[in-house]
Amino acid sequence: MFTEKVIDNKNMNKLDVFFGYAAFTPLYKSNSINNDLYAFYEDFTIGNIKDVDIPINIDKDKTVRIWSSRNNTQEYLNFLYFCYKLPNKISVIFVNEYDEYAHSVGEVATEEIAKLLEYEHKLTKEEKDRYKNEWIKLVNKNSEIRLFKNGKIISTNYDYLNSYIDKYYDENNIRRTVATLMGNDTENNLSSDIYNFLIERKKKRVLRYTLYIFPKTHL
Repeated sequence: MFTEKVIDNKNMNKLDVFFGYAAFTPLYKSNSINNDLYAFYEDFTIGNIKDVDIPINIDKDKTVRIWSSRNNTQEYLNFLYFCYKLPNKISVIFVNEYDEYAHSVGEVATEEIAKLLEYEHKLTKEEKDRYKNEWIKLVNKNSEIRLFKNGKIISTNYDYLNSYIDKYYDENNIRRTVATLMGNDTENNLSSDIYNFLIERKKKRVLRYTLYIFPKTHL
């Protein structure tokens, strides 16, 4: 866990929430942040979310400001989970509204935090309910993987990214393949762990298919 930021005029009733380690540095160093910082990060992109119930230890009377991005599937799903889970008043700063290429507040320089604050949006009850219901729909579908498509989260299966992986796949250099996939992924910003998982799964399926077509007895 991160060391609490020492602030002389700390606002005890507000909390800045961020997702991922990289986001800590610009927020911690910024003189524009006068609230406690709260770190949370779960990868809801793949796997079962039907029974997810991760506690969020935030007092219900605190106003929560969330730093997220619509260019980052994991961060956006974390944001939806907070809207679903918290009864608190919530505001949000989507960093991609300031910089369309920003995947996270962790990619923003400390001196830009003050500018980002201009993009803070306080959620109305209707807006919060809409985000909450978006999470509930994803839980009910409980698909293998959740990804952005045309600015919206879709529920789909692992094979959905096969053609994208094939485009850059180099069986002799998986690390380069993963790096290239991540570098060209401008919509989902998936982690190396996810791409490695999808590649290994794809390789195993190809191997099973090959053994089916060419049984061992004939090899």
